[in-house]
Amino acid sequence: MRWAAMATLLSFIALVVDNDSAPNRLTAISCLCAILFAALALTHMLWVTEKTVKVAIAAKPRLPGE
Repeated sequence: MRWAAMATLLSFIALVVDNDSAPNRLTAISCLCAILFAALALTHMLWVTEKTVKVAIAAKPRLPGE
């Protein structure tokens, strides 16, 4: 969630700094990278949650190391 917050903050900064007559590539690249990292972090979090739920609702108990 930190990456999502950072992406939001960078987007607001880009709105203030960037204008149509002189685009600022650094702010655009920073926003895109932060959005990419936020999406990857969210995807990873959902993947881990899915795996945890599958283990929690497994029909038979698992032995350590399985």
